[in-house]
Amino acid sequence: MLMFPHVYQDKFQQIKLAVNSILSMGFRNSIMPVAYYCIFYYLWGNKPRSVVSEVYSLYLEDPPLDNVFNLMKSGIWIGLWFYTSLFFVSVYTMRTIFNIVLTEPMKFPIESSRSLVLHNALALRAQFNGYLGAQDLRIMSMTDPARRQQIYTLSQPGGHPRNWNNLMEQCISIINDFSKELDAVNGDGKLNEAEASKLKNGNVSTSNGFQFSGNLRNMAQSPKLKELKDHNKNKQEDTFVNAVKDDFNSFVQKLCQKPGISYLFGELTDTKLKFLLMQAQPVMWTCEGLACIAAASLNEDKYGVVQNDLPIVISTLINLKQNLDKLTKPGLVPRKHILNDSFAIKMKTALISSVKRSIYKIAITFSKYIHEIPLDPDIQVALQPFLMCKEA
Repeated sequence: MLMFPHVYQDKFQQIKLAVNSILSMGFRNSIMPVAYYCIFYYLWGNKPRSVVSEVYSLYLEDPPLDNVFNLMKSGIWIGLWFYTSLFFVSVYTMRTIFNIVLTEPMKFPIESSRSLVLHNALALRAQFNGYLGAQDLRIMSMTDPARRQQIYTLSQPGGHPRNWNNLMEQCISIINDFSKELDAVNGDGKLNEAEASKLKNGNVSTSNGFQFSGNLRNMAQSPKLKELKDHNKNKQEDTFVNAVKDDFNSFVQKLCQKPGISYLFGELTDTKLKFLLMQAQPVMWTCEGLACIAAASLNEDKYGVVQNDLPIVISTLINLKQNLDKLTKPGLVPRKHILNDSFAIKMKTALISSVKRSIYKIAITFSKYIHEIPLDPDIQVALQPFLMCKEA
């Protein structure tokens, strides 16, 4: 697992700081394998020696190492410990160098036709570029006003904030997807009522904009009736196949929710929550980066492109914070959601702190104008503790 440093330093400086830790871990972790081997050799090490000497009629002058005195006197265990430590040190050194090189921050351009831009890097969530893109977003939002100014600029010709729209779309998508997965874990993976009713009624919407309800289609609303008649058979087959797949997936999902089957073949809620928290690092960087860009826009955004989407940013962060509260507040945490993994607990604490810090950043910056921002009543109520600095 790659560990990103909180404060990035030069590569040589990081390696120099890690030398003492690598040596101490190598010599310390090699003690137990050497002890296990000495115990094994003390119990059964004399048998291969006696078999070889009998088969080849050899006379061995060295005494057998079948007692503690001879084993300690020979000094073989010292060489074994040294070579085992050298192996551990080599492995830890290779892992540290890989970690330092791969976690080096990269600068993705805001707009370019030749290289990978920032919002495209954020879209690669399943790849490592997604982590580097989220890291670059956070660093850029805090320390690089020149690149921030490129986000606030308008496209020419047209005068559209395309840089901000593309970046905000990816950031909101990352946070919303994580929030939905967290909500699914809190609800034990049950289907939403809207999704369940949609699967039950068989409502399907195609990319052409035609609405299907069950097996009926309203042909009067179709502007391309003649073209649809030629391909009517193929589209009916596709619709039937999709309906069968949806029914099968719904049946499998309901079957997996049965207590016995869910325990044996389903995903354990605790394990799924741990895996979700392990992937929370880009979400933290995205929240902080989005909040810092929004806060800096009060003084740097000449065209007000960020203020137009400020309600969406605040609502997204508040919704994520409310889903995280379900994992921490007493009485809302089921017993099976209690984490025992120390790293997952640290990631959960860091994620909650990062989301609260992001909301505080926006709330304090726009505290004088917060009542002029069109927000839902529930979001306004949830934002009040941050405005009064009472949210711990």
